[in-house]
Amino acid sequence: MLLQKNTGLEFLLLITEGRGDKSPDWSYQDNFSGGFAIVKEFTRLMSMDLNSLYEGLDSHLQKFLQLFMSKRFEGIKEITSLMESLDKDASNQRKRAAVLQGLPWYMRENPSTIMKMCEPTDPEEDVIKGMVIGVLSVVEDVKEPLPASYNDVALVIEERIVIRHLGDVPNAFVNLMGLQYMLNLDYPKDLKYTFDVIQRLFVGIGLDSCTPRVHSLKNIERWPRKMSLHLSQRMHLHFLSFVHCSKRKTNV
Repeated sequence: MLLQKNTGLEFLLLITEGRGDKSPDWSYQDNFSGGFAIVKEFTRLMSMDLNSLYEGLDSHLQKFLQLFMSKRFEGIKEITSLMESLDKDASNQRKRAAVLQGLPWYMRENPSTIMKMCEPTDPEEDVIKGMVIGVLSVVEDVKEPLPASYNDVALVIEERIVIRHLGDVPNAFVNLMGLQYMLNLDYPKDLKYTFDVIQRLFVGIGLDSCTPRVHSLKNIERWPRKMSLHLSQRMHLHFLSFVHCSKRKTNV
C-alpha cells in the first residue's frame, strides 16, 4: 500500500473532523474541507505557506513560456498544443497551468501517469485505474489541454478520488504537493525531476541542494532577456512575411 496506516488515518480524520462525520468517506471530499486540512497541516510540518508555490511559479512563469515557444520544443506536440491553447486566453491562471503541464515534457518525463483527463460521460473508475497518485480533470473536450472551464478537478490516491472540486490544475498541484508531504509519500519515480523542480524552484524547499537539472533552472532569471511574443503575435509576423513575399513574387 502507498499510504502508511498512521498518516493515512490522520489525514482522513483531519478532513472528516471538520464535517462532523463519524467515519471517513473517500467518496465525498470537497475542496473546502480537504484543501484546508492539507494547507493547515503543511504549514504545521514545514513552517511555511503551501500557497507560496504560486509565488515561486509566477516568478519563473514568463521564462518557461518563452522556452516552450522556442524552436527546441517545436517537435513536442504536447507543448505545442499547450501554447496554441494558451493563445486563445492568456490569463495568469492558464499560464500557470501551461507551465505545470508542460514542465514534465521539458524535463523529458511523461506526465500521463499522474495527469488524467476524461469527459463527464466517461467512467471515472476506468480512467483512474492503476493510478497511484495524481490529478483527474473532468472536462467537456479532452482534446483541449487548457479548457476554458472544468466540470471537476480531483486528487487521486490508489485509484480513489480523495478530494474533489479543486477548480483548476494549479490549485490541484498545490494540494498534491501538500498531500505528499502530509502523508510522507515519495515522488513518482517517472516524474522525479518534475517534482524536484516544483519542490525546490517553486515551493523553495531544498533549493540550496538541488540536482544538476534543477540547478540549470535555478538561475533562470539571469538568462538573456529576449523579446516575448505571444503565439498569435508570432503567427501574425509569419503572415505579414508571407504576404510581403507574395507581393514581391507578383511584382516580378
